[in-house]
Amino acid sequence: MTARDVASPISPCGICRQVLREFCALNMPILLVASNYDEANNDGKTILETTLDELLPHSFGPEHLELPRS
Repeated sequence: MTARDVASPISPCGICRQVLREFCALNMPILLVASNYDEANNDGKTILETTLDELLPHSFGPEHLELPRS
């Protein structure tokens, strides 16, 4: 079984989330899609829409690198 065989929406791993965080806005929409997705017969359970901020709360991003240090 691989990640592409999962019949429910699956989220990215932690490393992938951090890479997304470094290059994308926190409010970027992210679609989690199940392997059995069929656009013609979408039952509302095969796609989950979320944001990067919801996937990775309290995250560390590029803007934190410029903070003054005491």
